[in-house]
Amino acid sequence: MLGKGSAIRQDAINKAKDFDEKHQLTSSTYVKVVSFDRGAELTYKITVRILVVNEKVKSVDQKLQVSDKTMVTFTASEKKLNDTDSAV
Repeated sequence: MLGKGSAIRQDAINKAKDFDEKHQLTSSTYVKVVSFDRGAELTYKITVRILVVNEKVKSVDQKLQVSDKTMVTFTASEKKLNDTDSAV
């Protein structure tokens, strides 16, 4: 029963691939998306916004010293675990 379902599924996938190749849906859609992206500069705009957010996160981290405090806490916890393990 499972084998028959797998065969039907594979047949459907093959038909979909053949249809796509015949009508070039994937490639034409890709070309349209790339063309739209170039015109609207979405990738560029998103990249710039990500860089701005990253800089703000770094600024807040430096102000509040979140990374440093986290590392100190992690190191202290690790030491306690190692001390407990040695005691046992």
